[in-house]
Amino acid sequence: MEKKGQIYLIATFVVISAIVGLAIVGNNIQKEKGNEVVYELRDELEIESEYVLDYISINNEDMETEIEQFAEDFSKSSEQNEFYFVFGEGGELSSYKYTDGEKESFSHTVADGKIKVNVEGTEYSFDLSTGKNFYFVISNKDGDEKNIATN
Repeated sequence: MEKKGQIYLIATFVVISAIVGLAIVGNNIQKEKGNEVVYELRDELEIESEYVLDYISINNEDMETEIEQFAEDFSKSSEQNEFYFVFGEGGELSSYKYTDGEKESFSHTVADGKIKVNVEGTEYSFDLSTGKNFYFVISNKDGDEKNIATN
């Protein structure tokens, strides 16, 4: 009995099994959409806020007015997200929560060169600089899941 062809048959089954196994595993890997949305928003907000802060500095505009308008516009363009902004110069800080363009004040504390904000039971800390300060927290609720991103 000739056994020359059997090795090719076995090798074919091994290769096909490996390909099918990888295809099954590849189909089961899924990214969480909520996290992805929050991190994309964070990246976009970081870029856009730099432009706004540059505009304020170059044109000597009122920081509070410009940031409030920017925050309102940005929050209107995003669904199911809450934006918490802390901004100002030196120790003169304002903090607002925006949901669908609606503004609401929330509290922050300043201690030991840090700005501390409490968002939905979690405390976030940012460095306080002597110049312009602009910090944010983005919260996205997707069912029972809560996704948070900060700068």
